[in-house]
Amino acid sequence: MNEVLLKKEIALQLEMLDYTVQEIVLLRSDLGGKEPNRREIAAAAAFLADFYAGIENILKRISLFHNVELPVGDNWHVELFARFCTPGYPGLPVLIEEDLKGPLAAYRRFRHVVHHGYVLQLQWSRMAEGVQSIDQVYQNFKAKLQTILQQ
Repeated sequence: MNEVLLKKEIALQLEMLDYTVQEIVLLRSDLGGKEPNRREIAAAAAFLADFYAGIENILKRISLFHNVELPVGDNWHVELFARFCTPGYPGLPVLIEEDLKGPLAAYRRFRHVVHHGYVLQLQWSRMAEGVQSIDQVYQNFKAKLQTILQQ
């Protein structure tokens, strides 16, 4: 994969992430502080899971660009994530610094819950913080990503 293709693929992922985050912000606004119903919880869960899936797609593309094989096994999501954190992984940039590590790890764990459980079992209290902070977390991730892409 060449750099032009990498940037094109990441731009597409960012476009989808922009849309996803915008939908969560709109949902948050629609709620206006009230407790969401089941459909609103399901929508928020889907968007939160999609958000982390988009982040993960970017991490996979950067790995492939740097000719670093993707991890395998039951914990491959966790390992892929860790490769972009300090102290870093040979051949890959540190993209997820301490300020992003906790919040993005929470989205990763939540994505796992959504994909391996039932939406009817989700509790808003476990999602509310992610819904509240997603736009700021995304802007921080996007800024760091763009810094790395310019190097």
